[in-house]
Amino acid sequence: MKLLLLKTLLQRRARDEGFTLPMVIALGFVMILLGMTNIVKSSEENLNAITQNSSSDALAVAEVGITKYRELLNQNRILTIYNDDQWNTNANVTGQACNDLTTTPTGWEDGGTATAPNDTTKWWELREDTDGDGTDELIGEYRLVSYQYDIDDDDFDSSTPPTNNNGQFSPSDDNANTTDDFTFNDVTYDPLGVIGTSNSPEGYNPTGILTVQGRSTDGSEAQIKVEIPLRINQNDLENLDPALWIGSTDTTYLANLNGNLGSLTVTDGNVVIIDAASAGSSGCSDPADGASYTVISDAREVPSISSIASKRTEAVNAGINNSIPVTSPAVLGKTDDDPYVTPPSGATFDEDIHCANISDCRYYYDLSATDITAVTETDGIAKVTLYVDGNLNINQDLGSNVSSSYLEIYVTNSGSITIDSDSTNTINALIHAPESQLTVNGTGTVKINGSVWVDKFVNNATVEIEPDTTRISSLNTAPSYKLYSTATARTPRPLTGSPTNWVREEVQ
Repeated sequence: MKLLLLKTLLQRRARDEGFTLPMVIALGFVMILLGMTNIVKSSEENLNAITQNSSSDALAVAEVGITKYRELLNQNRILTIYNDDQWNTNANVTGQACNDLTTTPTGWEDGGTATAPNDTTKWWELREDTDGDGTDELIGEYRLVSYQYDIDDDDFDSSTPPTNNNGQFSPSDDNANTTDDFTFNDVTYDPLGVIGTSNSPEGYNPTGILTVQGRSTDGSEAQIKVEIPLRINQNDLENLDPALWIGSTDTTYLANLNGNLGSLTVTDGNVVIIDAASAGSSGCSDPADGASYTVISDAREVPSISSIASKRTEAVNAGINNSIPVTSPAVLGKTDDDPYVTPPSGATFDEDIHCANISDCRYYYDLSATDITAVTETDGIAKVTLYVDGNLNINQDLGSNVSSSYLEIYVTNSGSITIDSDSTNTINALIHAPESQLTVNGTGTVKINGSVWVDKFVNNATVEIEPDTTRISSLNTAPSYKLYSTATARTPRPLTGSPTNWVREEVQ
C-alpha cells in the first residue's frame, strides 16, 4: 500500500508537473519534525527523571536530618522545650554544666568545624560507605531551618507569630510540677478531653515543630517540617535506675571523678552523674563505665527533699537521742499512710487502732541542728524516716532486712555523711542528700541494699550497692528504689514521640 502511494506520487503526468517533488520534500520535513519532537520529548522525560531522582535524594537526606535532630533532642531533652534560638542563650539551657552544645554531637560529621547544632547556616555532612571499599563518601548534607516549642498545638499551620512557650515544662527535676505557668504535667493529657477539664487542661498538647533541609550531592534541595509529640515518660526514673546518683556540677570534681569511683560494685542499677555528657569539654569528660556498673549521664538534678505536710502533735516536742530505736517516743510523726498524706478533713489518728501492728506505720524523726555521731540501729520492723540537718556518721549495720524503704535517711542543707567500716557492714536504706558529700572510709566492705543520692561521692573503701526492687507492705506498691515516702509526685523529663504530620515545604 505504501509503495503504491509512493508510485502514484512519483508518476509523471502533465497536470502534476511541479507538484510531486514539493510534496515529497514536505513529507520529508514532516517526518524530520516528528523525529525531532520525539527526541525532545524523550530528553525532557529523561531530564524529569533525573530531576525527580535528585529531588528524592535530597528528600531522603532531609529525612535523615529529622532523625539526627530527634536523637539530639532525646540526648539533651531540655532542648525540647526551648526554641532553637534559645539553645545557646537561655540560662536554663546553658546552665547545664556540660551540655552547652558548642561541640559537634556524637555521630555527626562536622566538615572540620565544631559548630553548634542550632546554627541554621551550618550544613552537616552525611557520609556512607556506598561501594564497600571501607571509605565513607559524601552522599548529602542537612541543616536546621527551625525548631519551635508549642504547648497548645496552635503554631504548626499558623501564619501569625508563634506564642513564646519557652520553658513551660519541668524538665530538670522529678518533683511535682508546681512552679511553672501550667499544672498540666500532673495529669494525663487526653486529646479527646474537654478543654479546661483535668483531662485536657488549657488544651495542653506539647509538641516540637522541627524543620530541616536536605541537599543532595548535585545541589538539589528539599525541606521537611514535622511535629514531634512531647510526653511525660512515666517509666523514666525506672529506666534510669539510679543506684548511685551524683548531682554535683563542680567541673573540677567531675574531672577528678573520671574513672575514679574507687572499688565500687553496682548490681541491678546504674551510676547516674549529672551533666557529664560532652567529652572534651573542660572538666566534663564522661566518667568511664566500670567493670560492674554502667554510667549514665543525665541533665536533671538529684530530686530535692520534700518535707512532711504536717506533724503529729503528740510527739513534736519530744527529745532526740543519737541512737534511734523506733520504739522511742522521740518521733516527729507517725502515720498509717505510706507515703504520708494529709488526713481527710475530720479524720482522727488513733495509734492504738491504726498502728496496732507497728509495721503498718511509718515513723518520722526530726534530727534538726543535731550532729548524729552514731546512728547504729532501728528495730527492723517499722518503717522509719530520719531527717538530719547536720553531719551524719554511720559506723555499723543499719536498717531492716525487709526493704530499703523501711529506713530512709534524708540529710538537708550541706551536712556531711561519713561511713566508717573496718569489717563488713550492711546498710539497708535510702540515703538521700542532694547537697551533701558522702565519704566512705575504712579497710572493710560497705554493702548498701538501697540507693545513694548525693551531691558528691568519695570512696576510700570497698562499696557494693544494689537498688532494692522489692515491694513494701503498704498502700505504696512501687518498688522502694523508685518511689520513696517523701517524693510521691514525680515529673520526669519530656520524651519525644515518633514525628507526625510530615509536610514537604518549599525550600526557604
